[in-house]
Formats: sequence, C-alpha cells, structure tokens
Amino acid sequence: MNYKGLIYLIMFLSGIVVGTLVGKITKGISFLRWLSYGIVFGTKTPISLELGVLSLDFGLSINLTISCIIFIFVALIIGRKVF
Repeated sequence: MNYKGLIYLIMFLSGIVVGTLVGKITKGISFLRWLSYGIVFGTKTPISLELGVLSLDFGLSINLTISCIIFIFVALIIGRKVF
C-alpha cells in the first residue's frame, strides 16, 4: 500500500470515529437528532464454528448513521485537499 492509500485509510477511519461520536452526542439534542438516524445491519447472533479443540465465533454488525456518512465524506475531501 502506498503512502497516499494509507492516508486515505486513516482519514476514512477517522471519519467513522468522529461521525459516530457526533451521532451519539447529538442523539439527546432535539434539533440535531436527525444526525443520529441510521440503520444497523449484520448478524444479530454470532455464527459459531466448533472444531473440537477450537471454537470460533464470527459476527459482524455495522451501524451506519447520517453523521457517520457526512464525516466520512468530509474526511476524504480533507485528505484529498491536504495530500
């Protein structure tokens, strides 16, 4: 992975973190509550794989909110402008 790809990955992940944080903070504010609207998709219960000696549990859940999407785009635009 080149330097530019690493920067985009870091900016993408920071957009997810900041967007999730903003969504959780604005959930209690009435006129900003729309930022916390979103959907959750994935597996509700983990899928188990018993191999005798080893037991593996697989699960994935993605919580996608409006603020998360906004901050991902903002972070990628900032990453493009700066680097």
